[in-house]
Amino acid sequence: MVNHRGPEFAVLQNSIIARLKTFFRTENDVLIVTAARHRRSRVGDSSASCPGDKVLAVTIGAFGDRFAKIATVYGADVTKLAFEWGKAAEPARSARPSGPAVRGRPS
Repeated sequence: MVNHRGPEFAVLQNSIIARLKTFFRTENDVLIVTAARHRRSRVGDSSASCPGDKVLAVTIGAFGDRFAKIATVYGADVTKLAFEWGKAAEPARSARPSGPAVRGRPS
């Protein structure tokens, strides 16, 4: 187990953040939130998009569907990529969605 306050965790977290920036093709900050699902969803959903942003919501169950609904309420232009509930999303379809650019996925 890695101590979340130790130097090993800092190295691991920095490595993950660097890889996420590459994945999302951004040099902006990437935030990893460690919290209960409801709090994480609420914080992420309300601050991750602005009215008019194009958002890709990859859904494999209730939480992904909820994210799509909340992003829509905040005025985002949501593209929903749904997979069978409880099954893993297909990385090839999720990584490069067709259509207009989505937040974190510039064209």
